[in-house]
Amino acid sequence: MDLFNKSVTIRKFLTGCLLLICHFTEIEALQCYSCSYSITGNPMLHYDCITEPWNVTMGTPIIQCPNGLCITKVIYELGTLRVWSADRACRDPEVIDCGDNCCAENSHNIVCQYQCSGVGNTVCNNRNISKPPKNTNGATETLPTIITILASVVLIVLNSCFV
Repeated sequence: MDLFNKSVTIRKFLTGCLLLICHFTEIEALQCYSCSYSITGNPMLHYDCITEPWNVTMGTPIIQCPNGLCITKVIYELGTLRVWSADRACRDPEVIDCGDNCCAENSHNIVCQYQCSGVGNTVCNNRNISKPPKNTNGATETLPTIITILASVVLIVLNSCFV
């Protein structure tokens, strides 16, 4: 058996194993918290979206997210560092100057955006965003990404089994 045939045989075997695993594995869609906040005359109105998204009662607080990422975006007022607006949703991340999972500062505010993809029905966009990260003075905060990357790879592989 030549090298090419061995390679094809190994690929067929691995594909079969993966399909078998996928067949016996039930995958639930990714779920995300979904809420928004913007400062108003009553700054505590909808503040649960900032500190405890699992306690939000307005709208649909948890949504299915089959094709995107769970995103948390928050804008802090520069100087006071109070939350000006925030949004938790399932969507593609916006492009901000610092990259992924970080904060960027400009002359008026600090914009932070975090993205995650939980495993199964784990709702991952649950961080308390009442204060910006301590190192937000033009610097960026990078979240631990190895777990996020591994979870994403597993979900992509398993998700491809059901396409």
